[in-house]
Amino acid sequence: MSLYGLTLVLALIVTGGLIAYVGDRIGRKVGRRRLTIFGLRPKYTSIIITIITGIMVSTTTLAVLSFVSNDVRTALFHMHEIQATLAMTQNDLRDAEARLQAQQKELKAREERARELSLKVDSLTAEIGKLSNAMDAKAREYAALTTRNEELSKELERVADQRKQAIKQLGEVTAQLDDLKKQYAEAKARSEAAQRDYEQARQSLVLAQKDIASLEKRAGVLEKEIKGLEAERKALQEEKMGLNMQIKDLTNAVNMLYSHLQGMSQYVQGMSLRDLTFRRDEIILATVMEGGHPIDQIKKSLEGFLVQANQVALKRGARIEGRDKDAIIWLADNLNDTYRQVHEAPGKVVVRMVSAINAMQGQPVYAYLEVFPRKLIYRAGDVIASSTIDGSKGSEHVQDQLMALLVDVNAAAIKKGMISDAEGTVGRLVGYAELRDTKAEIVEKGKPVLVSACAYKDTWNTEGPLEVVFKVGKS
Repeated sequence: MSLYGLTLVLALIVTGGLIAYVGDRIGRKVGRRRLTIFGLRPKYTSIIITIITGIMVSTTTLAVLSFVSNDVRTALFHMHEIQATLAMTQNDLRDAEARLQAQQKELKAREERARELSLKVDSLTAEIGKLSNAMDAKAREYAALTTRNEELSKELERVADQRKQAIKQLGEVTAQLDDLKKQYAEAKARSEAAQRDYEQARQSLVLAQKDIASLEKRAGVLEKEIKGLEAERKALQEEKMGLNMQIKDLTNAVNMLYSHLQGMSQYVQGMSLRDLTFRRDEIILATVMEGGHPIDQIKKSLEGFLVQANQVALKRGARIEGRDKDAIIWLADNLNDTYRQVHEAPGKVVVRMVSAINAMQGQPVYAYLEVFPRKLIYRAGDVIASSTIDGSKGSEHVQDQLMALLVDVNAAAIKKGMISDAEGTVGRLVGYAELRDTKAEIVEKGKPVLVSACAYKDTWNTEGPLEVVFKVGKS
């Protein structure tokens, strides 16, 4: 309480006591003197004076308070207005508090949404960083592969040049060998002629010995001729031995050259194994046909299918030597059996052309035909393939494993006769979000879990594509 208020209270107490005292004194005098007012008895007059004194005390108190304090005047004369204003203010306060609570709730919800968006932004930023790193790694890998490809191309050109030189050297050596063979034949002929001459000379010598008397004059001449022939024979024999040695050396050189060419050929063939047009059991082309038609109509339809398959193989680089417009070789019995199967089928069938071998560029493709009657291969929810994937190894590992699982799905569906597209694929996910959400779920679990690829709906082998959804279970 302030000093002013304390002073006011004390003044009111003193004033009230003074008025009460004065009233009491007046009442006593009236009582002693037995005065009356308005003709009343002294007793009632005293009571009236006491009442008037109390009224004066109250009136004086209120008057002093009203004169001194504006708040008292307001409380005495404007109380109802103050109460009404207070009630309105309280209502406004309650409305304001309600709006404040609603705004606080909305602010809290927005803060929560902001935190979620911030976390999502951080997650997307991290994923973008990972994708950027992966793209950089792929770019470096592509650059390395490009450099390696250029090196291999240069090496292949060098090997091709060496092969051309080797072939040229082989031609030269072969020509030299032919010349030596001709020289050897001529020397052999001369040797045989010398042998015949020697035999004739020996026979002449025998005859000369028998007729020595008559041929003494010719003996010296014959002996000289014999000696000359013997010397010529020895020379021819030495020449023959030299030619045989040369032939042996040339034969060894030719064999070594052939061995070198064979090794180079194997090396070139080994490098060409990478240039496959089709892998073994790879689908070249597939289509759906109506069964039960006449054989002639089926043959016409299959001939069109074979032409399309041949065009696919030609585009891949396959060729039959001497026939630039043909690339596929198949058995006539297989083709006739395909005609029969399609003719006997009651409805639609899947017809495939499949590579029987690993076919290389510039070589023919040996292929065979397959026929699969129409049937329900998967019901909605059937598990096509499954795999255990470890979410703790990161997002990229999980994505690679999910893609590998889809490859298994493709292989399983193809084995059951599912129709494939031009790329050899038979299925697809119901949406990209399926892969993204499944990957996020596996990574969030952070441990090995069983992931199943299931059929999204009932699927017939003649009606593609096969739609797939993922289901993540326990490890």
